[in-house]
Amino acid sequence: PLLDLPLNSNLSMKQGVGSVTFSRATTATYIDRYGVLQYSAIDEPRFEKDGLLIEGASTNLHTYSNDFTNANWTKYPSVVLTPNYGTSPDGTQNSYRLQCDAFEGLYQTLTTTSSNTLSVWVKGVAGTELRLSPSVSPNVSVYISLTNVWERLQVSTDTVGTTSNFISAGSLPIDVEIAFSQLEQLPFASSYIPTTTSAVTRSADVCSVTARDNMQQLDNEYSICLDLKLLSDVNNSYNTFFGAYTIGNSAYDFSIFISPDSYLYFDGGDNNPSYPYLQGDSIKLAVVNNGVDTIMYVNGVQVSSVQTSVQSSIDFSKDIGIGIRYEEPFTNRKNYLKNLKIFDKALTPTEVALA
Repeated sequence: PLLDLPLNSNLSMKQGVGSVTFSRATTATYIDRYGVLQYSAIDEPRFEKDGLLIEGASTNLHTYSNDFTNANWTKYPSVVLTPNYGTSPDGTQNSYRLQCDAFEGLYQTLTTTSSNTLSVWVKGVAGTELRLSPSVSPNVSVYISLTNVWERLQVSTDTVGTTSNFISAGSLPIDVEIAFSQLEQLPFASSYIPTTTSAVTRSADVCSVTARDNMQQLDNEYSICLDLKLLSDVNNSYNTFFGAYTIGNSAYDFSIFISPDSYLYFDGGDNNPSYPYLQGDSIKLAVVNNGVDTIMYVNGVQVSSVQTSVQSSIDFSKDIGIGIRYEEPFTNRKNYLKNLKIFDKALTPTEVALA
C-alpha cells in the first residue's frame, strides 16, 4: 500500500510518507485494552481495544464528579456514603459505597439546553435494581439491573431546562459501589471528564495524515481500507471517518462518512456507494475504484457498486482527516478507527478479504 497506518497503539506508519499529526487542547480519559480507565495528557492520542478514539468536545456539568459526599450532591435522608470504599474503574481505591432506601439516592440540579446523557460507573450484587434519572420534571427514569462487575450505565433524554438528575435505588433498598458521574449535553455518553469545583470541558481530538504521495489522484485506480466503529448518535449529525480536501471546494468531496439517515457513504464523485450502518457495529470497510465502478465492501463482502464519476481533484496541500473532518472538529462524535490502508490500484475481492 501507499499508506499503512495500523492505529492500534500509536500513530506510527508501517508504510507511507510525511507524518501523522494529532492534537487535543485538554487532558482526557479512555478505557485500555484491559478495561481500566486511564488518563491521557494534552495532545496524547487515546487507543482503546477498537483502535484510535476520536471524540468531539464535551462538558461534564456535574461538579465533584467523584466526590459524592460533597455538598453539591443533595442526599435523601436514608443515604449513607462511604468514601474510598473499594477499587474503582481506574484501579485506585476511590469508589464510594452507596446505601439507601427504595426510591432514595443523591442528585444535582442543573440546567441543560439540548439532548443530554447521565452516566455513572456502578457495581453491585447481581440483580440489584438501580434507577438513573437524567430528568425528574418531566420524569425520565430507567431502572437497570446491576451485575457484580463495574459497568458504566447511561440514560439519555431530549428533556431540557432546569431539573434534578438522580442516582438512586429502585423499588428496593440498595447497597452498591459508584464512581465517576457525568452529565453532558450529548445524546450519548462520551469519555469520562473528571471535575471538582466547576464543570470541565474536554476539547475535540483532531488527527490527520499527509495526503501527498499517500494517495492517488482521483482519475486513477485506488483502494481505501479501514476498520471503523461509531458510538455517536447516528441520527444527530454527520460522522466522518476519512476526508480529503478537493480543489475548488471548501469542504470535503472525497470522504467516508455516516449520515443522519444511518447509512455509511463513500463520497468520491456524483455517484456514491452506501451501506446501512447499525450504531455500535465494528466493520471492515473497503472502497475500490477500478476506473469504471466504485465498489464498497463490508467485512469482505460486496455491498454496493456505482459507476465511477470523478468530479474534482485532491488538494495535496491539505492533510487527510482521520476520524474527523480536518480543521472541522464537530462536537457530536465518538469514533474508532484502525488499519487505514490506501492502495494505488484496484484490489480484487480476494485482496480485499486479506487487506
